[in-house]
This record gives sequence, C-alpha cells and structure tokens, in this order.
Amino acid sequence: MEDSAKLLLSTISIMDSPTCQPPARDKISEESYVIDEILSKVYIHPPKNPSVCEEVRERVSEKNEMNIQTNPIALKHDLEMGRCLVAARDIEPGEIFLNDWPLITAPNAGQNSTTCLGCGLIQQTLQPCARCGWPVCNDQCSNIPQHADFECKIFAKENIKPDLPSPYSYIASAEYIKILRCLLLKDESSPEKMMKWKLILSLEAHMDIRRHIPRVQLMSGLVKKFVKSICKLNQFDEETVDFALGVVDVNAFRHSFAPAPLKPMQTDLQEDSPAMNATFVYPTASMAAHGCVRNTDWKTLSGGQLEMRASHKILKGQVICHAYVDLMLGTPERRRLLHKLFYFECSCPRCADKTELNTYFSALKCTECKTGYLLAENPLQHKSQWICSQPGCSGIKSYQYERELVQQILAEEKAVCDQIELCSNLTTIRSLMKVLKKHRDVTVHPNHYRVVNIEHILVRHLLKVPKPPVEIKLEMKRLIKKYMRLSAVFHPTCDE
Repeated sequence: MEDSAKLLLSTISIMDSPTCQPPARDKISEESYVIDEILSKVYIHPPKNPSVCEEVRERVSEKNEMNIQTNPIALKHDLEMGRCLVAARDIEPGEIFLNDWPLITAPNAGQNSTTCLGCGLIQQTLQPCARCGWPVCNDQCSNIPQHADFECKIFAKENIKPDLPSPYSYIASAEYIKILRCLLLKDESSPEKMMKWKLILSLEAHMDIRRHIPRVQLMSGLVKKFVKSICKLNQFDEETVDFALGVVDVNAFRHSFAPAPLKPMQTDLQEDSPAMNATFVYPTASMAAHGCVRNTDWKTLSGGQLEMRASHKILKGQVICHAYVDLMLGTPERRRLLHKLFYFECSCPRCADKTELNTYFSALKCTECKTGYLLAENPLQHKSQWICSQPGCSGIKSYQYERELVQQILAEEKAVCDQIELCSNLTTIRSLMKVLKKHRDVTVHPNHYRVVNIEHILVRHLLKVPKPPVEIKLEMKRLIKKYMRLSAVFHPTCDE
C-alpha cells in the first residue's frame, strides 16, 4: 500500500486547487400496547394546512396508506431499555412505515447567526424581523407561525435582542429558542398547542439522571433564569423548564441537511444548494431506539415531516432503531458519546463484539509481536484492558493507551484539516497521506475508524485533482470500495 501511495504522489502534478472543508460527520417487557392515539394523529390526521395535507397525499403510496391503517409499529417497555418502538408486523425492505410531523421545530446552535428563525434555512444574508429584530430571510419568514407565534412575541414585548448579555451568551441563543418553543406549547387557549404539549409529556426527559450532571445543571440554571428573568414567563415552574430542557436534549433530531443528502463518498454540494439547520422533536420517531447497526433510514421533507423506512426486513417484534451518534466511530468512542449525550450504556451485539462484526474498526496494532492486533478484553467496560489476538502473544495495553493513541491520531488529522484553507490541494493530500503512512497498520488496524475517516477526507481532495491519472483513479476506487464495504456493515440498506 505504501508503494502505491508513493506512486500516487509522484503522479500528481497540478496547480493549486480550490480548497474544501473536511466532511461533516453527520427500551422491552412482555406487556405492550399499540400506540393507537399517537399513530392516528401522525398518519390519519395530518396538519390542517391544505398544502401540507396535499403533499402527504401525494407522497404516501396506496400500499403505505394500507400499512398505516394496520399500525406497523407498536410501543413496548423494558426494564433495561425503557420505552421503544417495535415492529407490530413484518416490515418489508424499503417500506415507508412512519410519516411523522414535528411537535417542535427550532434552529440548531452553531450557525444560528446565519439561520432564519422562520424557515430554518442557512442564508448568506438575513434581515431583522420587523417585530422582534431577530434574523429572518424576509417578511414572509417573519410571519411563519413557528417563529411569529412563539419567541417572536416574547422577544418583541420584552425588547430582547440577538446579542444576549453575559451570562446568557455562554450558550447559543438557539438553545433558548428551542426551550421556549417547547414551553409555549403549554397554552390552554390553543387546543392545537395543548395537544402537542400532551404528546411532549409522553416523551422521556431523564430528569433523575440529568440533575446530577454538572454541565446539565449549568445550562439548566441559565435557561431557567432566562425564561423567568429575561422573558418574564413566570407561569412555568422550574420543574417544567427542566422537563422541557430534558425533552429537547434527549429526543431531538439535530441535523444540518440539504434537500438532496450527500451519499457517503459524494463530492461537496453545489454552492447554491439551500440547506436547513434545524432541530426537530417528533411524537413517534423520537421514541425509536438507538442501534449501532441500524435497521431504518429516515429523511426530513418540507415542513419538517420525517419519513422513516426499513433499510432491510424488520421482523415482527424487533426494535425499530436508528443512529443517535455517528456509526462510523469505533465502539469505545461511540459508547462514550451515548453515555454522555443520551445517558445509557449500549450493550448491543456490535458493542459486545471485540471485532465489531469482524471489521476490527477499533483494533490497535500490537507493539509486542508486531503482527497481531489489540482488542478490548471486555468492550462493554470503559476501562477494559486491550489484549493481543495473536495466539501465544502476551501483548497487553491499558485503556489509557487506546485513548491517548486515538487522541493523537485525531490531533494530527485536525492539524491538517485546520490548514486546508491555507494550503494547496496537493499539500493537503501529501499531509493526509503522511498521517496515514504513520498509523495505518503501524499503530492501528488498517480498518481503524480514524484511518477510515482520514481516507474519507483524502478521497474528497483527490476528487479535486483535474484530469487525474489512472493511478489516482485506482486509488480512489479502492478507498471508496473499502469505505462502502465497512459502511454497509453498520448501515445495511436496500436499493433506492
């Protein structure tokens, strides 16, 4: 492989190319019941907006309408997992079994300065809302109900401007807006809002766990003070504010996406492609479990409607699951994130398998025998020792060794990516390949997730080489096939 890398570099002869950013990485007991009330609202009674209703009619096929009537999913309970969705019957590959409408739609943090609070689209230029002064695309967006009927009224009345003073500026203003849009559903003067609030009350908030986490309590204190002292919303007690914060934190689908999502190794979107930067909380989809090997695909349509389909056949009784975190992360990092962000310890078949379904996605190179690979002795323990899989080898490392090595590779990757805008495309390619040469099958397995991520970035830069010679084309093809082969293990899917 290293010989081919040298050949690859030697054949690249280009002028400085435009640079690109590295790719953004995107509960059960015997007793159960079918969630008839929620499903009937989700499927049979879409929102009263005629244009929305018409879109639903157009998008849902006659077959799926029939399946909807037979309630393809059910809600079950389990002492370990809590509440989750399961298949109430066999669900066929590619079948759209859930169309869900958001209870809450709100801007994401991170790009809120360029995100319209009305439509949620990321725009280069925004204007202040005529009533509250917060960013919107235009007057039409300022009148979209999810803005006009929620925080806009409060901000206008209390003269709250986008540049929040300290200490409220410690967290992104988008986070306050999410909680306000949740709390303001508790409005007895509006039957529609109250119906949504009752559905919000059915979602998990992990109150008992969250109240003991320092970072959560810091945010909780700021949000409660913002709601009461700044917004003057004294009708909400502290428990209700904490509950709303928990619901959004635990259940939200947070994503920045474009109408035509990127495929795993596709080049960057065209610059004029509009993209949404939004958070959604759904009445039904939010109850779907996490799976380190998921069995569903989902996408967000106009208006925030979520469409979920089976990526492969789901048998009756099986848990409906999608990915809460990036599945192209190795088990140690994935389980750390799930514990930190979603407050549970994943013990799924992939997490329990030392080899991660024979991909060796987290395996390290043994420093003793130089040929074997170190695997976590007990992958379900965060502080597990790492033992060489080679018979007769006594190689062993601590969990700190694994963590420090992965952090080192990540730091080297980040150092390259941080310089992308300042360097030529050729320099970036050389730097990425230097990191790969240092670690691929030297310190970690060739399939290690950090190596795969660097290869992912490398391909995106190789694609920018004008009129690439055959050696580059062959290398790109090999890396793309490798990525797709590994991705298919964790993201099994059917054909479009």
